[in-house]
Amino acid sequence: MTKDMLDQKELDSIEKIDLTNTTWWQPKIDRSDLKKLMKRKDLPAWIHAIIYFGSLFGTGYLAFLSWGTWYAVPAFFLYGTIYANSNSRWHEYGHRTVFKTRRLNDFFYEIGSFLAFFEPVSWRWSHANHHSKTRHIGLDLEIADPRPVNLWHVFFTEFFGYNRVKAEIIKIINKKILLVHTILLI
Repeated sequence: MTKDMLDQKELDSIEKIDLTNTTWWQPKIDRSDLKKLMKRKDLPAWIHAIIYFGSLFGTGYLAFLSWGTWYAVPAFFLYGTIYANSNSRWHEYGHRTVFKTRRLNDFFYEIGSFLAFFEPVSWRWSHANHHSKTRHIGLDLEIADPRPVNLWHVFFTEFFGYNRVKAEIIKIINKKILLVHTILLI
């Protein structure tokens, strides 16, 4: 559901909507332990990135070598399983929680955006909005499973990412058209 689907009365009073929700589950963890766990460091992040991208390239190469044989089935399964983690990596790089250095997070965010097929600029803004208005219908534009759930949509459309990929392609094309138009005006 988008903002324009809300009735005008709700739109006029968005500032009055209480976005706090005291019923969220929170783990019982000591604050000092949480601070230690959340401390960002570059070295562990580099090790993790090297292992991930090394595994991705290694299994991708293995899948390439096995093409045309029955070994391709497990090779591509392994490669696809590792590749599927690009979305969660994109998410954490976007929050700048992986590396201590902001520029490294931003560099790998761009790579993660490419791998997960997200246009990086619009998604950073959209995702910041999502975390400030999580699960509030009409305000959180990243709700993937609106109510009532349409099973056809979930299992056949979203499973393959059809709508998301189509929307990303449209965003990218529009951005390129705007860029070309701007260059021609100069």
